Amino acid sequence: MTPSNLTRLGGQALMLGAVTTALHLVARSVVTSSAGVVDLALSPGWAALNLLGAGGAVLLLVGLGALLSTLVSAGGLLGLIGLTLVAWFWLFSGVFLNLYAALLMPWLARGAPWMLGPEADVPLGVMVVFASALVALCSGAVLLAVPFLRRRTEPRWVGIALPGGAGLTLVGDLLARRGPSSNLAVNLFTNVGPVLIALALASLGFRLARGSR
Repeated sequence: MTPSNLTRLGGQALMLGAVTTALHLVARSVVTSSAGVVDLALSPGWAALNLLGAGGAVLLLVGLGALLSTLVSAGGLLGLIGLTLVAWFWLFSGVFLNLYAALLMPWLARGAPWMLGPEADVPLGVMVVFASALVALCSGAVLLAVPFLRRRTEPRWVGIALPGGAGLTLVGDLLARRGPSSNLAVNLFTNVGPVLIALALASLGFRLARGSR
């Protein structure tokens, strides 16, 4: 298989993973506004929904590798660092948190439901890692945006969507620091940021899949 074919496959993985991630975030926003966390964790479709999100994140991470050549040639070392930082965010929020929701939350809901309530204490280590993922996303998105804004690569709107989406992600997480809201509009708003980033990455995956750089 030639490098160009591998790049196209990586672009397809990035596009599919990013679209799946965006759809998962919208679906989860709707679902989590309709019931409490414990009831959701015990519902039959909860694990499947979050496994879908984890699968989308894995595809997205695989696809990010296909962007490496383009972003490093356009942005140099800063492009490599930015891509790595964004990948760290998706590894934690997309893979780890979705696997936690799919595999551990149902078990906790049956045996220790008080650990899932909005007043439950979050381990310090998890808070530190979560904060590091948010900082990585914001920093990485800014670094990745530079070559797009300087027109070293296309499309230029991605250079606006990436840091804009990162900022909205930070705001959304601050609003939802105690968990999902029962208000659908609030839930959707808190996920606008990562959906925007996912769609920007999907557009880059589409360009790679059709052979554009």
